[in-house]
Amino acid sequence: MRCTRRLLCAGFEVPAHLKQTFYTPLTNSRCMIVGRPFWRYPLAVVPPQPDVSPLITAIRDLPSTSRPFRIVSHEDASGRVFNASVFDDAPTMQNFLEWYGEHALDATGAYHHCLKAPAADEVPTRATLLFSAGNTVLADTRFGEYQLGMAVRYSRYTLRSAEARAEVEVAAASGEFEARIAACMQEHGLAYFGRLIMSGGDEAGGGHLLTAVRYGTLADAERGTALSRELLRSELESWFVDAFSGETTIMGTASRVLEL
Repeated sequence: MRCTRRLLCAGFEVPAHLKQTFYTPLTNSRCMIVGRPFWRYPLAVVPPQPDVSPLITAIRDLPSTSRPFRIVSHEDASGRVFNASVFDDAPTMQNFLEWYGEHALDATGAYHHCLKAPAADEVPTRATLLFSAGNTVLADTRFGEYQLGMAVRYSRYTLRSAEARAEVEVAAASGEFEARIAACMQEHGLAYFGRLIMSGGDEAGGGHLLTAVRYGTLADAERGTALSRELLRSELESWFVDAFSGETTIMGTASRVLEL
């Protein structure tokens, strides 16, 4: 039987045996990058595929101040793989991106050859690697340790202005906003497991938000995306310039987790 969660709704209570084990929000200082679906198979596994083994070994050998502490592999509907990597803080994330760019993405990098075999089409560049990044946690209502086998929808939203940013950082992270989404998902019988909202940093204008929403299956994620966009249409149109663009969202089933 599927479980859904209605946060902050009357009558809802998380069972005692789930409270400590499965409710695992990120702390505010932690950061995340989400790559685009470039790969034919998961790279971040142990033991890694022979083609990528030198690269994964090198990443594992980096100091903790220069590497992610967790990499989650996802498979999209077409079978392509992308990763979400979590870091302790923004300097660590930046150190890793600089190292990865120099040693893996640049054609002259020592591990560039490792990316050729797993690439579905072409090896990513520094400019094309990332779907999005978040460097400040605004809210995290997800529950479940790593949710392997569940689907995650990642969305990147460009804010209209600094004023919109200030408003959305309060409103979209509120319990009332979460309760509306959870109630809608439950009403339509979808397995919904909360969402992570992250700020994208100090960019020109309003910057961007990165969200990660967990569902039971890709079908739930697709239906839930359509339902939530309709439910929140007025707010999304007010806050974001690209809320209804297909290019702002990727979805995948979480299939592997590598702890570093």
